[in-house]
Amino acid sequence: MGRTIMPPCYISSMRRLQVQLEEPLYEALRLRAFEGRVSMASVVRSAIEQTLKTADGPRLDLADFPFIGAGAGEGGEGSRVSVEHDRAIADAIQARFR
Repeated sequence: MGRTIMPPCYISSMRRLQVQLEEPLYEALRLRAFEGRVSMASVVRSAIEQTLKTADGPRLDLADFPFIGAGAGEGGEGSRVSVEHDRAIADAIQARFR
């Protein structure tokens, strides 16, 4: 039997990782690998790589989220912001664009 020669990138740069998945996620992964005719490990590596590339985008700060605090009410008697917070936030956001 001949010895299999692995490409250099698989010899020293790969690290083993064990991950436990819930059954539905495992089955979805298995199906994706089967459909793509690749290993499950390859699908996982591609997904992680894609996720990390996306995460390297520009950093956001509080100024990028002007709607935070938009639902802050006056808190006076009869204030229902805690009960109707969705409506209060929507009204506050709409008021900023008028």
